[in-house]
Amino acid sequence: NGSITLSATSEKEGKAIYIYDKPDDGYELSELFYSTPKGEHSLGTKHTFVMPNSDVNVRAVFVKKETSGKGWKILLGVISWAAAIGLLVIMMSNC
Repeated sequence: NGSITLSATSEKEGKAIYIYDKPDDGYELSELFYSTPKGEHSLGTKHTFVMPNSDVNVRAVFVKKETSGKGWKILLGVISWAAAIGLLVIMMSNC
């Protein structure tokens, strides 16, 4: 659900490698990993790692963006804030 490219495909030990991520529409980067013969290392969402003295494999995990409910969460937060400081007046009537 996305792709990654690296700043270098071959590099000397100790040099920084930058990971560029490109999520597909509707997705976002969740986590980056690189693995060596000694095991897999999580980078979180940090886009750089230092090249070890071995070959590496790099992978990314992409997840669907959460879009539903964000607007309501913001609106409820504003309403709660307004009520807390006494700015909110609610009028109810039987129409």
